[in-house]
Amino acid sequence: MKTGLVILNHKNSNWIEKQLQAMQEQKLSQLICIVDNSEDASELLRLKEIISKFPELQIQLEKTSNNGYFQGNLTGIKALYNSLVTHAFILNPDVSCDNWDELITTLFSYFQKDTNCFITGPKITIPGFSIVSSPIIPFLLWREILYNLFFPFSNPVLKYFHTHLSKKSGKVFAVEGSAFIVDCKKTIDNQSYFDNIFLYGEETVFGKIAQKNNWNIYFDNSVEVRHHHPPGETSPVYDKYLPLSYIKIAKKFYSNKFVIALFAFSVRHRFRIRKTLTRIMKK
Repeated sequence: MKTGLVILNHKNSNWIEKQLQAMQEQKLSQLICIVDNSEDASELLRLKEIISKFPELQIQLEKTSNNGYFQGNLTGIKALYNSLVTHAFILNPDVSCDNWDELITTLFSYFQKDTNCFITGPKITIPGFSIVSSPIIPFLLWREILYNLFFPFSNPVLKYFHTHLSKKSGKVFAVEGSAFIVDCKKTIDNQSYFDNIFLYGEETVFGKIAQKNNWNIYFDNSVEVRHHHPPGETSPVYDKYLPLSYIKIAKKFYSNKFVIALFAFSVRHRFRIRKTLTRIMKK
């Protein structure tokens, strides 16, 4: 078994430079595949210039169209797999860590102990916020409907459970998508589950795939990374892509049309409430 890293870049080359600088200083030896889906010639040129600054790192650059988070990372996973890498560390550019080698070694150890291991992830914190965004509770359609209908009252409860889960290591439903290690072959074999999902909710798909195949996903709170961005809920991109993605995900794993329609209504209801609250808070 062998690990490598996939870093998906969408106009985030400044963060990638900081990330690579830390990795070179820490003498990281793994193969790094940077996938650029910016569709911007100047950004690609900038990436090439950045990569040339770090000759001690093993870096390969892949260019692809912007087909979203999963397809971009899948390009990197396939490139690593073709280079005989069995497990890919999926990493957002704006993630930092004080000890990359310890992080990767700790997370990879689960795969060495458990042949049914699919994904492992660390504790993820956001500087300036109290949120711990990993692990994630199971996606159950009726619970999701209730969460959406009673938002924002249900939101603090969800955050409480996420924080509670993050206090101990072990098997979980899913881990947050900004930093985790995944089995390359298992992911490639199940890529069809992600069709037409551009952004948001991929963690849920990974969790449902693990359940379907009796695979395990592990969270380890002894290792930590920092994700340098505001929580997703404050982003307009979140409003744009998450509702449609979650409706598509529900259709992939549930067949009852009435319940799916109710779920779709509840998702749209939740985001109408969010927009109203956002307008009120800005006044």
